[in-house]
Parts: sequence; structure tokens; C-alpha cells
Amino acid sequence: MSEPTIHRTAAEGAPAEGWYPTDRGWRWWDGAAWGPLSPTAGPGAGDERTLALFSHLGGLLGGVTVPLVLYLVTKRDKPFARHHAAEALNFQLTALLAVLTSVLVFVAVIGGISGFTSDGLGDGIDHGAEIAIVIMVLMLVASSVGHAVLSVVAAVRASRMEWWRYPVSIRFVKP
Repeated sequence: MSEPTIHRTAAEGAPAEGWYPTDRGWRWWDGAAWGPLSPTAGPGAGDERTLALFSHLGGLLGGVTVPLVLYLVTKRDKPFARHHAAEALNFQLTALLAVLTSVLVFVAVIGGISGFTSDGLGDGIDHGAEIAIVIMVLMLVASSVGHAVLSVVAAVRASRMEWWRYPVSIRFVKP
């Protein structure tokens, strides 16, 4: 890990006491030694928490749009917010891909079932298509609940200033 950029004063030859940004968070300089890394401290820590929180909750309301915008506006100086925006964006893209794939499979199954199934009674009722529709609705409900639960868990982790990754996500973008 690289040491933070130090602003030396001419009179002291050492940095002033305070927080200094690094590539992984903020570090405290007490005038004699560096303290531990802290993503929860330093100037702008509250802003990073808010951006990280909005990236996950915004995904519930705005799909891919909110995490994408937050990913694009967070720069390298806000690594925590950028990490969570990237995670939320990856999760939203994965969910979108799953929904599109499900719809395509559903259409293919309905097309195949409607051509081959019949109850043989001549009443024109296609039970295979009805079963496929029920299964598709149940899958959509289950995936929507899972999507909401994981987004809320991610938002809670972000509000606690924890570095967290979704357990089910394709890594399209890197933080």
C-alpha cells in the first residue's frame, strides 16, 4: 500500500496533524506516526456513506440508472462510494440479464408447449401453457423478493461503512 500524500510545511518539515487520503481510505497522522486506515473517518466520509446507500436503494427504484450515474460521478477519491456503486451496478445488470433470459425462455417454452400439448378432450384448454405461466409468475415473485432483500442488505452494510459484495452478481464493471 502506498503512503498518503503528505503536505509538508516549511517550518516543521512534517505534515500537519490530521486526516490524509490514501487509495484505500483515510489515515490519521498525529505528528509522529501514521494511524490505521479508516474508511469511516476523514472529510467526506458521510458523503461516501450516503452515496453508497443511495446506489443500492436507488437500484430498487431506478434499476440500472441510479447505480450507473453514481458509479460515473464517484471518482477515485471516494473509493468506498465507488465500490458500492460498482457492486450495485453489477447486481442490477445481472438482475436485468436474468429477467431478459427468463422472458426469452418463457416465450420459447410457451411456443413449444402450445404446439404439442392438449388435454385430449377437445375443449381447447392448453394446461401446459397454464402451468408454464404459473411457474413463470412464481419465479418472478421469488426473484423480486430476493432482489429486494439483497438490495436492502447491501444498503444496511453500506450504512455501516462495510465493504460488501453481492453473493450473486456478474462483475461487469470494477470499482
